[in-house]
Amino acid sequence: MLNLNCNIIRNEGATAIAQALQTNRTLRRLFVGGNNIGSEGAAAIAKALVQTKNHSLQELYLDGNNDEIGDDIFDAMHEALVETNRTSLEELP
Repeated sequence: MLNLNCNIIRNEGATAIAQALQTNRTLRRLFVGGNNIGSEGAAAIAKALVQTKNHSLQELYLDGNNDEIGDDIFDAMHEALVETNRTSLEELP
């Protein structure tokens, strides 16, 4: 588990997390709520999950971030988790 809640990491930090997720093989729960992550950062995380088929991450908490994160990005994240048999995903606010 990695809890990065309320660290104001914004899109830049979310992009760095996305890069780390591409090679991650052990992290199961990631908390990045309350970090002012917008659609750009959330999309980077979604892309990393979809492209790498990261199999270790089971739960991703994005609550309390920027309201600009759209349903399309949430859907991409959910799709990535379902495709790799991981179905736990906290809904975006």
